[in-house]
Amino acid sequence: PKSDEVEFGKDYPLDQAGIWVDCVQAGKPVVYNDLPDLPDKKSYPETHIRLIRHLSVPLFDTGCLIFILSVGNKASGYSSLVIMLLSLVGDQLVRILHGKQLENALDKAKYRYEQFVQRIPIGIYRARTTPQDQMIFEYVNPQFCKMLNLTPEDLYKDSGNAFKTIHPD
Repeated sequence: PKSDEVEFGKDYPLDQAGIWVDCVQAGKPVVYNDLPDLPDKKSYPETHIRLIRHLSVPLFDTGCLIFILSVGNKASGYSSLVIMLLSLVGDQLVRILHGKQLENALDKAKYRYEQFVQRIPIGIYRARTTPQDQMIFEYVNPQFCKMLNLTPEDLYKDSGNAFKTIHPD
C-alpha cells in the first residue's frame, strides 16, 4: 500500500512490506548502510522520504512479534554499537509494555476484589496492630459497619468504637 493509504490497526502481509520488515524474516536486527545500491530492493511510495541508510530491530515476546523499531538516514553507517543500543531501547520498551500489562491486570483484579468485598453479605475488615498493641482498622466494608451500627469514619478514627458495640461475652 502507499503510505497515504495505510490504515492504522490493519495488518499487511510481510511479503508486501518494504525493507523495514526484513528484520522479522531474519529474526534479528537488519542494517542497510547503502540502500541505493541494494539489489532487488522493494520500492517505497513516491511520497516516502528517500532512504540512504536503514536499521530495523524486531521486538518479540514469547515468539510473537510485538513491534519493529526502525531508524533511517543516519549521517554515517550504523555500527554494531548503534545496533546494540537500539536493541536495548527496544528491550526496555517491551519491559515497559509488560509493566503496563501487569499494572492493568492488577487494577482489574483490585476492582473485582473491591466489588466482591462491597457486595458480600458478611462483615469484612482489615486491621493491623501498632507497636503499642493498639488495633487500627485499615479497611471496613459496608456490611461490617452495618453490623456494628457505626460509620467507617467512626471505626478509622477509633477502633475501640467497635469493641464498645460488641458484647464482652
